[in-house]
Amino acid sequence: MADRDETARLIAAARDVLPGLEPSEVVLRALRALVAVLDSRHDPDGVVTVAALLKAAGVPA
Repeated sequence: MADRDETARLIAAARDVLPGLEPSEVVLRALRALVAVLDSRHDPDGVVTVAALLKAAGVPA
């Protein structure tokens, strides 16, 4: 139950930044950001910036 509550809270917070998205779209964008972080581990000089994460999530600049 705690995970369900946290999930709902996080989706609500994301929808403040990405209004009009369905919960499934919020999850998709979060997964894109996660993959960007995971991919950066393979680059010895990789630096993950907030701008890069927002871009991966499809948040307009």
